[in-house]
Amino acid sequence: MNAAVVVDRITQVVNLSEGVQAKEARRIMEESAQNGSNVRVHLILGKVEVEIESPQESLEMVFDRVAKLIEVLPDSAPSVERTVEQPDSEPPQMEPATRVNSAAASPVTRADEPDQRKHKSLPARKPEHLYTVDLGLSPEQRESFREFYKQKAPDGQNDQVLTVMRWLTKNLGSPHLSRDQIFTGLRTVDEKAPKRLGSVLSNLHVLGFILIDKDGYVMHHTGEDHVDKNLPAKDEGTK
Repeated sequence: MNAAVVVDRITQVVNLSEGVQAKEARRIMEESAQNGSNVRVHLILGKVEVEIESPQESLEMVFDRVAKLIEVLPDSAPSVERTVEQPDSEPPQMEPATRVNSAAASPVTRADEPDQRKHKSLPARKPEHLYTVDLGLSPEQRESFREFYKQKAPDGQNDQVLTVMRWLTKNLGSPHLSRDQIFTGLRTVDEKAPKRLGSVLSNLHVLGFILIDKDGYVMHHTGEDHVDKNLPAKDEGTK
């Protein structure tokens, strides 16, 4: 089946109305006949697309079947696209711009969106304001306080606060202490106050060493025993 016959059959099947299309089909088919390669015919019939790829000697039979198929399809204005495949040709390379455009056209799914909650920073906690108050201590009591603290040698914020509370409770004449009184006691013995004293007092309450009520902080007997019997902490080798 030569190229001229192929063009005539395509024109008959798809009912080309434009002479330019027929000329283009003839040029492509002539190149196909010269190259001895397969012929591919792409028919677009409205919403229906038909693609044919066949050796030239089999096109006559294929066209007959396509003609019968067209008779049962809805009326539409068909168009035809034809390409010639070379047997050993490499697959066409996608242009870089095409790849970029395809990526840009891809819909962004919720999974692709960054989780804003993971990067949301926590609000900064307000600093704790503490004030020194008058504990009513004489110079002798201040010196006794420092000696007691030095003797107990508390290590860590829990033991430091608990040691100060133990001495103040015994010497101020009241079981209840305010946060400012405890803060002032730490300053009196030249100890660095915790950044958040309230958090340390909460820890001591959880440990059962102190009690908290509407009047302030109270030493529990377990806290008193800890300071009196466990401090200063003994070395591992000391019995």
